Amino acid sequence: MESRIMPFRVGPRVSLQPVSQDDVPLLVKWANDPATRQLSRNGFPRTLEAVKKQVEDNATVSQKSDMIWFMVLHNVDNKVIGEARLSRITWANRNAALWIGIGDTEYWHQGLGREAGELALGYAFDELQMHKIIVHVIVDHERAIAALEAAGFTREVTYRDQIYFDYKFHDLAVYAMFEADWRAAHPVEE
Repeated sequence: MESRIMPFRVGPRVSLQPVSQDDVPLLVKWANDPATRQLSRNGFPRTLEAVKKQVEDNATVSQKSDMIWFMVLHNVDNKVIGEARLSRITWANRNAALWIGIGDTEYWHQGLGREAGELALGYAFDELQMHKIIVHVIVDHERAIAALEAAGFTREVTYRDQIYFDYKFHDLAVYAMFEADWRAAHPVEE
């Protein structure tokens, strides 16, 4: 089943739209795909039933929600190509974690994840009034780190031997962007 098109935030090449039950088959496919699940640190198989429940549990978003989940839509192809999440939201502290995944490997290495990230950050800082957004990234994922740094994130900490896959441990870095840094790079047009 193809996802319905219902953009929430629109960018030049991609848009963010709310996740729906229509997206479950794609989410399961990407979660179980060896090429995509390794860097997303998904070590266990995902079933249709489990992902349907996860989508259902996150269908109602409010200031009590700890996650806001979007699908990434390619504007020209009208095709869902990935997902974006603001998670671990602590409303009182105005902090959240950002996760972006382009699940459709045909759309990798085109800067679409970075554009989706910019849309999610704009929503987080401009509409939700977040103070700080963090991203966890495996230190070996050089393309992701380059994209984060180019977007204005700075490394706050590195956890040594934090993630295990491919029969070895990998370091995990935490990058952060503060609202003030976002505003300096994205002044409000009057």
